[in-house]
Amino acid sequence: MFFAKLALSALLAISASATPVARSVSKSFADLPKPITSPYYVYFGNSATKSLPDAFDQEGLTAATIGFGTAIPGQCKLTSDMDSLVGDAKAFIAKGGVVNLSFGGAIGVPKYNQHIQQACTDVNQLASLIKRTLLQFNTHNVEFDIEDDQLISDSAAAKRLAQAIVLVKQSIPDLHVTYTLAATPDGLPDGQLAQVTAARDAGLEIDVLSLMVMDMGVPNVLSSSRSAITAGAAQLEKVYGLKRGTGMAQMGVIPMIGEDDQGAMFNLASATSLANFAAKNGIAYYSFWSYNRDHPISSGSRGKGVDIDNTSGSSDQTTSSEFFSKISAAIRLVQSKN
Repeated sequence: MFFAKLALSALLAISASATPVARSVSKSFADLPKPITSPYYVYFGNSATKSLPDAFDQEGLTAATIGFGTAIPGQCKLTSDMDSLVGDAKAFIAKGGVVNLSFGGAIGVPKYNQHIQQACTDVNQLASLIKRTLLQFNTHNVEFDIEDDQLISDSAAAKRLAQAIVLVKQSIPDLHVTYTLAATPDGLPDGQLAQVTAARDAGLEIDVLSLMVMDMGVPNVLSSSRSAITAGAAQLEKVYGLKRGTGMAQMGVIPMIGEDDQGAMFNLASATSLANFAAKNGIAYYSFWSYNRDHPISSGSRGKGVDIDNTSGSSDQTTSSEFFSKISAAIRLVQSKN
């Protein structure tokens, strides 16, 4: 009997050691109340920005769009840029935070970085890279930020990306896919709209079409953002043959808080008003560029060429994370009344 117990104990020990440890995987965007507030959180920017776990505990950040995944030029391999965020992302998820992993961003001429859909010329290799990175970050939420002119005009890369995502969805069925594209007050320009069409033609259903409403060269960013969302929803309905009025639920919006690259201002009042519009119209997603910039300018730098890479540049901001707090509060207020 004693030997039998030893044998049984040994067998149980072997079984336990052979059982894989369950990973703490991020919740899906599909399961969260809308609109989701998920600002960009990147590996560069103001060093005063709290870590993701600390932002969760101290500032109420519950979702973040982490960026950006780009490739080593000419290689189907990611740069090491996001490596520093892996541990933070996993700790954030373990606390209950939700991660949306972003590939792309503004690269320009591919000297040090290249967009993955251009660096990876084989669809299967591109799919493997995307899947591997998602598993590394313990999330099934993915965004593709497609904004460089040379990428917008690359129809082969658009087709390859869409085909690769379809392959990834075969092994990750709950993959939540966001396409992020620059907009005008009239919605998506032709080149950006072609990216959505390429996704449809590859059999890919985009979960969220998110519009960058920054650097539009307009005097009123708030009103232009509203019209961009409305027009973009109609375009999405047309491309996918959706019922009229249903496209709004798949829209996202991404303003640049404070001062944008062209000097237009999107202050706290505008951010709150857009949050009200987003919540009342039931859009899916409200992000902004960026959590790392959500800091006030110092009193000594006001009106003297503000560093908008590390601050919002908005004169009405007095505390860090104030844009995030105001946007989140406005959305919660509308949600509480529904």
